[in-house]
Amino acid sequence: MSTVTDEELRLLSNRLDLAFREIGDRIPMNPAGTVVNTTEGPDRSLERLEKIEELARLIASRAAVNAQLPRLDLSELLMEMHARIAFANLFTPVGEGGSRAENIATSICAVLVAEAANIRFEPLIRLDVQPFRRSRLSWVKRNFRRAEMLIAANAALVAAQNAIPLASKMGQW
Repeated sequence: MSTVTDEELRLLSNRLDLAFREIGDRIPMNPAGTVVNTTEGPDRSLERLEKIEELARLIASRAAVNAQLPRLDLSELLMEMHARIAFANLFTPVGEGGSRAENIATSICAVLVAEAANIRFEPLIRLDVQPFRRSRLSWVKRNFRRAEMLIAANAALVAAQNAIPLASKMGQW
């Protein structure tokens, strides 16, 4: 690591340590907090907080906002974006030259959805559809999902977003 990185990590570590110490120092002053000394050292805990009922206007406001939001399926969005800007084509396999499997973009998008949603492949697996077979998804993850591919695809998505007049106007605010 560079000295700049080392210094930044040291500063962040010091800030985190200070924050933990400040919180720890305030626990004894909080009537809901307790400190129990154990053989491993002090063990701090807080009593469970009572739930505060939400105001009717908050519930109504949340419902109104949710009603205006579009229903969106992440996998459909990724496939639509690929159809528009072909970002999945930027993912190239490790050491296989220019060879491409059939419907590889579908498998790449499925792997990206699984990772974005922090789920395993199980909800996506379909034995009757080649791009969604477990073996295919695992192969794509091993051979196509690399940092430099994610960076290139992200750059393509950002460039496409910047080409939208409204998005560029909003970026100026």
